[in-house]
Amino acid sequence: MKRSVRFFLFCLAAVFFLHSCAQSENKIAEQCDGLLARAFKPNEPGIAVIAVKEGEVVFRAGYGMANMELGVPIRPDMVFRIGSVTKVFTATAVMMLVERGMLSLDDKIGRYLPEYLKHGEKITVRHLLAHTAGIPNLFRSNEYNRLMREDCFKLINDEVGVSDLLSTFKDQELEFPPGEKYSYSNSGYFLLGRIIENVSKKSYRDFLKENIFEPLGMQDTRYYDSINLVPKRVLDYLQDDGGKFINNPYESFSGILVYAAGGLMSTVDDLAKFNGVLSAGKPISPSNSI
Repeated sequence: MKRSVRFFLFCLAAVFFLHSCAQSENKIAEQCDGLLARAFKPNEPGIAVIAVKEGEVVFRAGYGMANMELGVPIRPDMVFRIGSVTKVFTATAVMMLVERGMLSLDDKIGRYLPEYLKHGEKITVRHLLAHTAGIPNLFRSNEYNRLMREDCFKLINDEVGVSDLLSTFKDQELEFPPGEKYSYSNSGYFLLGRIIENVSKKSYRDFLKENIFEPLGMQDTRYYDSINLVPKRVLDYLQDDGGKFINNPYESFSGILVYAAGGLMSTVDDLAKFNGVLSAGKPISPSNSI
């Protein structure tokens, strides 16, 4: 089985291996570089990294290749798919709607999702956020895999949408009663994306753009798009069982197949802005962006 080697973009706010917060910036940079230079080879897929201490960037670098065929190395300003880190933005958007009094964490989701009737009166918004709803993970379903294969033919004409994806799991039985267990589920975050749209009357991508990306000046953060040109985009690679790197043989035409569970692209600089505001417990506004 091939495994993904998309190396997304972290180490955001804390320098992960420091022994003391009082270390000098030079020491922090030296330790970061020493660790990462050993972990990521110059001729293989790699990462971009940023470390922020007390609101100041103390380390920022790229390691490995952004494009192996062209020999383009990763720079720290490059754009990556951020995968499930998208869920943090989805959860933030939900909490913004809660703060505005537009929904409650303990509301039953059937109130906002008329198309999710089977279990809509059992599951709350809080269950979805905490992965305790018991909804099967759609990424494991055969129907989802079928849509992945058909996406390249249909999605460019908007024939595949969120409703198609919801149909892959909306009538399935729950894996356990809501609230009884924890089980990571992308399906729950698909539903949260739909709730954001139904409550705000905006698309998921527009709500995030207008309420998070633009206020924080996150100019390089966007909903995934493989059709339009994205400056500084880093390519995806796979690694087979023998350790050989290959091009990712499948790319969805848009982020719809991962949607609010993993459909965003960003840079370490933008993520540091977002992380700094969340860590400080500040409102999302231009004045609070680092």
